[in-house]
Amino acid sequence: MPFNFLHDATAANEKQIVPDLEDRFAEWNPSLFFLLCQVRLVLMHDAAGEVHPVPLEVKEAVEEEMREPWVDMLDAFVRSKLEPTPQVGMANTAAEVRDAFFKRCEGIEKRKVALKLASQGSQEENKTYYDISTHKRTTKRVYTYVFPGGGASMVKLR
Repeated sequence: MPFNFLHDATAANEKQIVPDLEDRFAEWNPSLFFLLCQVRLVLMHDAAGEVHPVPLEVKEAVEEEMREPWVDMLDAFVRSKLEPTPQVGMANTAAEVRDAFFKRCEGIEKRKVALKLASQGSQEENKTYYDISTHKRTTKRVYTYVFPGGGASMVKLR
């Protein structure tokens, strides 16, 4: 677990701040310090300013801490009710898929679900296809889900 540096550290994930640390910078070899700063800036930061690579223990702790109870319901819903489909005409609309999920799992904040799915690479997108029943080109907003072991695919309800 990452440490919080405080003046009065008491918890297991807290460490004491060394008050004269900045004063000792001048004593250390300036070229080594400059090199370390460059490594940090060039190799360990992304555009958002986050340090990479994030240690595996930190990733697992964050995922465990941020895991919502409804995520298990979503996983069960995907396994039991959704299947991939390659054709737009066979795919259910995004609204149909959402409604089916929210009917099965009442009381869930819709915004949180949308944000979690987007973070996993799932999304809604407009697809154009030829509708045989009307003999016209039409557009459908379909839901794309990233299935385990496979790529992203449009979905249909079973």
